[in-house]
Amino acid sequence: MNFVYRKDSHIINIAEAFLVVVIWATSWIIIKNNLSDIPPLFFAGARYFLASVFLLIWCFSSGRIREVRTIERKTWPLLVLLGIAMYAAAQGGQYVALSYLPSNHVSLFMNFSPVFISLLGVLVLGEKLTLLKGSGILIYIAGISIYFLPLTGGGGKTIGYTAASVCFISHIIASLTGRYLNKTRKASPMVITAVTMFIGGTLLFIIGTAVEGFTFFTLSGMISLLILVIINTCLTFPLWNKTLRYLSASESSMISSTMLIFVAILAWYFLKEVPTIKETAGIVLSVSGVMLVQKRVKSRKRENEKTGYTGPLHRT
Repeated sequence: MNFVYRKDSHIINIAEAFLVVVIWATSWIIIKNNLSDIPPLFFAGARYFLASVFLLIWCFSSGRIREVRTIERKTWPLLVLLGIAMYAAAQGGQYVALSYLPSNHVSLFMNFSPVFISLLGVLVLGEKLTLLKGSGILIYIAGISIYFLPLTGGGGKTIGYTAASVCFISHIIASLTGRYLNKTRKASPMVITAVTMFIGGTLLFIIGTAVEGFTFFTLSGMISLLILVIINTCLTFPLWNKTLRYLSASESSMISSTMLIFVAILAWYFLKEVPTIKETAGIVLSVSGVMLVQKRVKSRKRENEKTGYTGPLHRT
């Protein structure tokens, strides 16, 4: 009976993780649908500032805000860096990129993150390049080459790819900072997320207002904003964090990598962004490559079971 219970619980956790990924994939569609009426930086800033307020209210009401006092003074610069990188820079860049590029382009571009981190580990940290990881990197490079080549400019694409690059680099910085904080943190993941999101979201809201001006939301825009804030941000993070306590790091990483597929399907259905046969082949190869890069040996001890937190995994 105990064996059946563990198996059923594992299936439920996997299903919950996929649910979060699908919800995050819908964010791309909601954002894309509203960028014609709402400036990107202001839109992103309003979302994460408001979401951080909701999270902070929850932290105060639950008493968890007291955990802030346990954070060492030397850790605060890292929390500020994480907030700026993860929310102000990464999310601001993503919203700007989506205003100039198709959703599939930006999603595929961002999926390079785990591949790049693996390459960084090999080149800088001297990690061993296994046959599986090397094959995954080559397959991913082949996939994005098939998808993007030949490159074409014009029509704001240069701005879009520049913004996507800022988003990508910022995600790398946030990931490395999050991993370091994961080893030394004394506050819960929810408190860390609320604090860093408030820092980054407030900064992004100020920048968006200063650069693009204050924009009044239409009724449909306000509904979209509230969906992004309440469902796609405040509710999905605790659920994702719950799954991290029971799924292995490789399982969580590979499930999150499937977001590219869900974004492509949703963009095809709702945004009429129909990929060509060449682009479809590139997406399939890229996802396969990322999954190979993130695959771990089964006997390896599950890292996330130690802490229940593996850094800033909120994708959008």
